[in-house]
Amino acid sequence: KMSSDFSRIYKKILRQILLFFVRIFQNSFLWILYNRAVISRKEKTMKISTRIENGILHILLDGEIDEYSAGDARRETDRRIDLSPACEKAYIDLQKVTFMDSTGIGFLIGRYKKLARLGIKAYIVNPNESADKILSLAGIYTLIPRV
Repeated sequence: KMSSDFSRIYKKILRQILLFFVRIFQNSFLWILYNRAVISRKEKTMKISTRIENGILHILLDGEIDEYSAGDARRETDRRIDLSPACEKAYIDLQKVTFMDSTGIGFLIGRYKKLARLGIKAYIVNPNESADKILSLAGIYTLIPRV
């Protein structure tokens, strides 16, 4: 009888341990799904608009320039630059940029190089205080002047 009680308790403990790990796995899986949903929402946070005025391509960035948004922003900005090869200058307007990290610096340098290949001079306009500080410290204004 003692052996069957022990066996029953042992099985009950094993079942509890198994349920514990199943719950951990479920919670981890839900956490991963949640984070993927957050990341996919963040990828859409950068809005880009352009206009051409007096031979100047105005590129207006609105949102965050970070690792999540940079890829889509890069492709869309390049597409719009390709549609405007007759422009003499390009103003990259950072007034509505709410966040920028080193990915944003890479983004700006990449657009500078693309514009230079097309013979279009690039300028940065309206950087907010935090973006201005990052760009100054990184020495970006020596490459892309601020207007």
